[in-house]
Amino acid sequence: MVLLTRPPPKSDAESADLCVGCFTFAKSAKKSPNELASLAGAQLQCPQVEQTTTAGPYLNLNLKLGEMARATFADALCTTPDALTESPEQKHIVVEFSSPNTNKPQHLGHLRNNLLGESVRRLWSAAGHRVTAVNLINDRGIHICKSMVAYLHWGEGSTPDTEA
Repeated sequence: MVLLTRPPPKSDAESADLCVGCFTFAKSAKKSPNELASLAGAQLQCPQVEQTTTAGPYLNLNLKLGEMARATFADALCTTPDALTESPEQKHIVVEFSSPNTNKPQHLGHLRNNLLGESVRRLWSAAGHRVTAVNLINDRGIHICKSMVAYLHWGEGSTPDTEA
């Protein structure tokens, strides 16, 4: 696998967001990497790219990061970028996601889902909408339910205090 993009060289780091090395494509295009970078920069038409510059064999890209972020969040929230801006039409949105479970260890999958749900809730809220977060706190799995039923049937009224 060939890495096609990378952060720009230190000399261009403040003037570019992304850098594309033209070495890999130069041979098949039968051009020098420097020439290919210049040609690609002059012909690149992309709505997410604000400006292109070349630095030898590298094509430096200045991206429209704000627009890209809005489009990414809109895609993640299954809506349009315009819906993310504050509008007089406030919607009531329900976001359902998990919460930490006190009955078992938290693992990376749980944490991911918790953070994604909370992030989506905050994004909608920041856009001016009324958001209700719904999550199942202290999820009692079947193993806990079975233990509770067993206690009711065979626990004979004992409690942690009476057994201590």
